[in-house]
Amino acid sequence: MRGLMQDVPLTMELVRRRLGRHSGPRAVVTGTEGEPRRSTWAETGERSARLRGALAQMRIGAGDRVATFARNHHPHLELMLAVPAADAVLNPVNTRLTPDQVAWILNHSMARVLFADAGLIGLLDPVRDQLEYVERVVVIDDEYEQLLADAEPDHSPVAAGEDDALALCYTSGTAGDPKGVLFSHRSTILHALSLTMADSHAVSRAHTVMPITAVCHVLAWSLPYAAALTGADLVLQGPSNEPRHLAKLIESERVTTGAAVPTVWLDMEALFDGDEFDLSSMRELLIGGMPVPKPLIRRYRERGITIAQGWGMTEMSPSGTMSRETGEGEGASNQGTAMALVELRLVGDDGAELDWDGATVGELEVRGPCVIAEYYEPTQDASDRFRDGWLRTGDLARIDPDGTVEIVDRAKDLVKSGGEWISSVELESAIAAHPAVQEAAVVAVPDEKWGERPLALVVAGTALEQAELAGFLEERVARWWIPERLELVDEIPKTSVGKYDKRRIRELYA
Repeated sequence: MRGLMQDVPLTMELVRRRLGRHSGPRAVVTGTEGEPRRSTWAETGERSARLRGALAQMRIGAGDRVATFARNHHPHLELMLAVPAADAVLNPVNTRLTPDQVAWILNHSMARVLFADAGLIGLLDPVRDQLEYVERVVVIDDEYEQLLADAEPDHSPVAAGEDDALALCYTSGTAGDPKGVLFSHRSTILHALSLTMADSHAVSRAHTVMPITAVCHVLAWSLPYAAALTGADLVLQGPSNEPRHLAKLIESERVTTGAAVPTVWLDMEALFDGDEFDLSSMRELLIGGMPVPKPLIRRYRERGITIAQGWGMTEMSPSGTMSRETGEGEGASNQGTAMALVELRLVGDDGAELDWDGATVGELEVRGPCVIAEYYEPTQDASDRFRDGWLRTGDLARIDPDGTVEIVDRAKDLVKSGGEWISSVELESAIAAHPAVQEAAVVAVPDEKWGERPLALVVAGTALEQAELAGFLEERVARWWIPERLELVDEIPKTSVGKYDKRRIRELYA
């Protein structure tokens, strides 16, 4: 027996029709070098309708890929709304990649049009003649406003079906070519709705949300869509991630919720403790991308700011778990429980499912309506990433009987020393607890006697000696975990998405 409910597809039409209808005077703000640019959700919806009309004039239609190479700002948000409404596919490209990597992605995605910031377009000059499918490049700062002015707004219903593609994002490609993850309208709407749940990201009409994570990083974690659905204020940082620029925006727009990788909030600490900016509006930091050092959680907690620590990956749209649990003196100390639409399991080396006993470690596997079923046109066999309809994440974890997940490490980042495993994540957390340490990254390096030993790269605020750190660690980890090599550095190499670039670290120090 079928239920007698209306058949309303889960598409961008649901977002489009809410813009301006349920948000009142709520604001969309973009930071600039001068005064922030402000508009209402209704104005944003009207501009995205004009952009949709402009795309039609450019003969962009069903399934066409429209690429972006841009910062977080008003036009990028309008592209997020207009491209899927035009039944086309948004292809945001990471602005921190090399020109060759950008060209590879644009060719692999077969993007027909590229919208790029004027300040970034020069990065593409060396590879412009390598772009095989791009028919037109729109320089946002120079052409975008005229493009909208010359177009008629298109408010017609979105023709895309809920299983049609909405966006194509690429993994960071730390091993081999980047892999394309093709999101559907259905998966994106469901993921955005899940971000509004209290035990998830808790995006609501009462919040002012600033996703510092870029649109090219899984659609800014879908937070702009969640803000559009709820009518929350949305603040986009514009041209810079520099701490003072972000602090100025937090102060002027009274931001309550910020979202970024941990390194952003490490860089912001001095400004939260100083008197230059009034940052008292901030209530919660949404952090993902890598495990959050416990001392960082504690320090923000002492400032009256909670941290919601999530785990996920591009292949999951990207959110998988969320933690607001409070640990002894530290705050959220694990990756939390699965979000409502995510199923988890632990699997051993033999493929057998493992118990959730809080001790047994296995590979974390996931499935759900917002989880990838296969990659877009993979350039190499990726079948080993899937097992019986589950995605193999490559993360090693333990799960408590109540479903609380603790990520132990990436399988490729474990240190196997003398036949025993050392978790780089746990060792990094222990090192970061030292009051002089600002950042710490641990990798395995070859060792003639033990096979591998841990190497620690440390950014310290004050002088730090190897012997002092070793003595500090003796009370926190097994003695044989303590690194013989401590490299004090000014900066730890990071990937294009702000994570520690452990492959690069191994290349430099192995």
